Amino acid sequence: MKERNKNKGTVQNLLIRQLGVICYQRFDHKLLRNLVCDCKSATYVKKFESRSKTSIYYDSRRLYFDNYKTCYTILGHECVPQIIYKMPNVDRNQSIKSCLCCFSKTETLNDRDDHRSCLLTVTADNWMFRIDMDTGKILQRVFLSNSHRFRHVSWETQGHSVVLKSLLEKNRTRGIVCSFAVFDVFPLEFVSVIEVSRKVFGKDVCDAMVTDGLLVVSHTPGSVKIYSLPCLIRNNIVYKAYLGRRCKEFGGIVGEHPFGLPVNIEINECPPVLFKVTCGDNDLAVGGFPWQYIIQTIKNHNIFKVFTIESPHDVENGVLKYESSHIEPDRAIFHHDESGRIIHYSSTEFRLKHSTTHKHIQSTIHSFSLLKGPEIDPHRTFECTSCSV
Repeated sequence: MKERNKNKGTVQNLLIRQLGVICYQRFDHKLLRNLVCDCKSATYVKKFESRSKTSIYYDSRRLYFDNYKTCYTILGHECVPQIIYKMPNVDRNQSIKSCLCCFSKTETLNDRDDHRSCLLTVTADNWMFRIDMDTGKILQRVFLSNSHRFRHVSWETQGHSVVLKSLLEKNRTRGIVCSFAVFDVFPLEFVSVIEVSRKVFGKDVCDAMVTDGLLVVSHTPGSVKIYSLPCLIRNNIVYKAYLGRRCKEFGGIVGEHPFGLPVNIEINECPPVLFKVTCGDNDLAVGGFPWQYIIQTIKNHNIFKVFTIESPHDVENGVLKYESSHIEPDRAIFHHDESGRIIHYSSTEFRLKHSTTHKHIQSTIHSFSLLKGPEIDPHRTFECTSCSV
């Protein structure tokens, strides 16, 4: 397969990708490398340049400026980005604090607004807006809470449900560390609000997160416990509530001002722990095939170890460290393409490793290293180029 693809031209490989014969991220990266690096006869012409005082975001052929208020498509005429919409300016207390791009797989099969691709935004005054991706029109408004300050939105399960996380509580007398609001999408439906308290999960709880059906709770001085989110909701839900409807138990309309969302999960005792690990700075990464995890050692925060989920012993060659020390902390993560490869990088070097299994023994093997060049002063300039061959 490798030799056959190697001999094909770029155009033919693009057709193969379009037909879905080969469809994985590494194949896409090889095509991009061939177009950018290996095409010596290519010339590049600047087509677009823009500056922004805030971060510039890119997602699915779209550019977002001014905190997602201005949107461009990169598929404009003659490869020049073309504006799609521009939202009106708002007061600072209504500014967008977090945003998630939600693309609907059923949009072409259903004309209803609640199945359209959208942006889910969380604002400084504790509202969540569902915004049409093509027009910038607000499709739905949800008031979140008067007591919990939600600031971050992310996928709980990709394409199915989202989770909103509140700021960490500074008032320790309440015993609440943070709160999570879980929604299903397409259509947007409220599921639950969960409070992570020290009374239930332990006095040493310092942070928590929700992802992929798991509640991950961090403890001081350095341990992580993982719980099943579906089981936690199923076993501790008090009542169901629906957006826009009056809830008798809640005493108000769900998602409307000034009521917000009800805390319909009551956890009276700590749920069963699925997995527990001790690590430095609560740094835990899970991935690999079969499942592995990477932790930062407690004694030295620049040394990482790779373990298998099924065994408490680290894998062969599973210690990741650089011989020299650096000012900036080192990092070790699994590659986002779910290939099981491990990225280990410092302020001066980048290393890529991959896992192998031989006679039921797992080990990590060094693939290659890259040395970083001289530092370049960062600037907020974005340039979009086109290639003519």
